Amino acid sequence: MNNEEQERHMEQQRVDLVMKQIDKQIAETKKALADAHKETRAVEKNYSENASINRYEIDDIAESRAMIEQQRQLVSRAAESETILRRQLKTLQNLKRIPYFGRIDIQDPGKNKPETLYIGTASLMNDDKTAFLIYDWRAPISGVYYNGTLGEVRYETPNGIRETVLIKKHQFTIKDGQIVNMFDTNETVGDELLQAALGEQNDQYMHNIVATIQQEQNDIIRDTHSDLLLVQGVAGSGKTSAVLQRIAYLLYHSRTALNADQIVLFSPNRLFSHYISQVLPSLGERNMRQVTMSGFIRRRFEGLQVENIFERYEKRQRASKQDRRIANFLESQTAMNDIHRYASHLMDEQLQFSNITFEGRVFFTAEHIQELYQEQPNAMKAANRMVQLKNKLIRELQRRVKEEAKKDWVAKELDSLDTQQLHNLYGKKTIDDFRDEDEQYAYLAYRWAKRRLRIVADAIYNDYFIDVYSQYANWLRQLSLPKEIHREEWQRMIANYSNELEMHRLEMMHAAPLMYLRDLLMGTGQNHSFKYVFVDEMQDYSVAMMIYLRHAFPGAKFTVLGDSEQALFKPLELPEQLLERLSK
Repeated sequence: MNNEEQERHMEQQRVDLVMKQIDKQIAETKKALADAHKETRAVEKNYSENASINRYEIDDIAESRAMIEQQRQLVSRAAESETILRRQLKTLQNLKRIPYFGRIDIQDPGKNKPETLYIGTASLMNDDKTAFLIYDWRAPISGVYYNGTLGEVRYETPNGIRETVLIKKHQFTIKDGQIVNMFDTNETVGDELLQAALGEQNDQYMHNIVATIQQEQNDIIRDTHSDLLLVQGVAGSGKTSAVLQRIAYLLYHSRTALNADQIVLFSPNRLFSHYISQVLPSLGERNMRQVTMSGFIRRRFEGLQVENIFERYEKRQRASKQDRRIANFLESQTAMNDIHRYASHLMDEQLQFSNITFEGRVFFTAEHIQELYQEQPNAMKAANRMVQLKNKLIRELQRRVKEEAKKDWVAKELDSLDTQQLHNLYGKKTIDDFRDEDEQYAYLAYRWAKRRLRIVADAIYNDYFIDVYSQYANWLRQLSLPKEIHREEWQRMIANYSNELEMHRLEMMHAAPLMYLRDLLMGTGQNHSFKYVFVDEMQDYSVAMMIYLRHAFPGAKFTVLGDSEQALFKPLELPEQLLERLSK
């Protein structure tokens, strides 16, 4: 047996040892999971049997509530333990499929002999938890595998930069517990391993690429400092794969401060969302939220059919030079800056308020709403004044419900209700709870009026008392135009905007500035809970839309990726120019 065969034999023995350890831990975890499941069911049963409050004595009420809260916490802890065990089992099952793919031999300063570390998709410790059999690819030391060449290397840890000497780097392909490929390399990934990995990706899902990450991809994946990370590359260069591994890395790196629900990925389409849906689960992480730009805009314009990116492309292809100039201007930083100026300097009398109607009659007039708005102090921001206005309208609605309950329309509708509808209207009360029929009728009438007038409350909550579409048209009319845009063509565009709106349609070029204006006026539209936003195919997004996304997710760091040479709507530009433009 030559040296190469002997080394392969020793490595296979280690794989066998690790596989036995994985099998043992899978069996232990399955048993623990079964026990945890029984415990959860028992706690839930106990909770349901004891979740009642003694309502006769004050002391008993307080004691009962304390007991119920204690039981609720027990249920929550039991369910959480079960969830953790399920995640551990899934991780172990993934490791059994491919236990690890890399090995590095390093020698720290002051140490007499090298240390051997194996890199896989997750960490695995031995029985007594004294040593790592496998290191997670996202661990700080694993960065040496991706970035390091033989010799002195540095890697980043939570405690600062560490130095070591990389003596050896091995790569493996392991299938069903058997080593298929094994070789030394001084590069990040050998071409043979990379081609083998890519050759297997022939199904409907994208695979994780942690075994084949290149150094440039690793720089993208492990960047935790940049507020804006622009990933530029041609089709097939591994941008999307690297970004998905980046999400997995961020979830690992900031596990106590970040969860998958605080990350959103803007995907090109639903088919793409399906294609990448298995990458994070294969690494033991929950999927982040995914949304298409069309879906994102559609939710902000309920009832309107907004032009999608394909319709936008086709229209731009047929458009005149003047129409393209108008569209480019509306989708520019200049237009968005002017929206901000306009919203900040609007006079009270310039605001376009709308009637709020109910069953075809005006419930709150636009004039009355404007009067309530003007009662708010001028020193307040417009958005804060709108919040106060909404509160005033809700309080007035509550008073009006009592008045409406006494009107004939309520009596007529009550008479037409069937037995089941009346029963539901009583709620927790019964006929015996009322002194007489008058009290009973007054109760039912108020409940019915409140239920029917909920549509008015929804209109107030959804800001239907301000006509943002007319407000936007007013902004268009007062806008200072660049000299290359002709005023008559601009007026034609405004008329077309109004006509399309009558047909419940909206062109994409109006979407970003319109959403921005509404948010600035109403103080809505911002989500502070998201910490990372990823945008794929960013060359198809206008600057105005990128500015709006920055506004909509003010607390998030952005990673945008695409290929400037595939831009559908803009001339080609160098990656450096693109980064500079987006940074602003």
